[in-house]
Amino acid sequence: MSTHLPTLLSRVAHALDADLAAQLRWHGVSLVEFRVLMALRDADPHGLPVTKLAERCLLQQPTASKLLDRMERYEWAVRNIGRPDRRVVMALATRQGLALAERLCAIACEEEQRARKALPALDFDGLRAVCAAYLGEKLGC
Repeated sequence: MSTHLPTLLSRVAHALDADLAAQLRWHGVSLVEFRVLMALRDADPHGLPVTKLAERCLLQQPTASKLLDRMERYEWAVRNIGRPDRRVVMALATRQGLALAERLCAIACEEEQRARKALPALDFDGLRAVCAAYLGEKLGC
């Protein structure tokens, strides 16, 4: 097994994602929908440009657009033309989307607590701080 840090982080992330995805399926939400809801929940009240949303959720822009189509049908999100730059499409969570995000965040936090117990040597708070400094964005529930 590789000891290359990105490989190790990816392997741990994959295992943690699988556990969370199983919990989310019980609520009819995919892991990627959860990520989008969390990103929209944490966004500016005017929304998040779709390009930035895709970047934060580790998606290609066309995938993010298709996902937003579905989330609009579920009434979890909407898109608006940006102001003052009308070339920018902004994504926002609806009230239903925000309520769902809060419920799902509680589930994700429970999963995180289980992970903290299973992985006591992993410094979660330090990892969050490194990610926030490296990526320049707020992380967590």
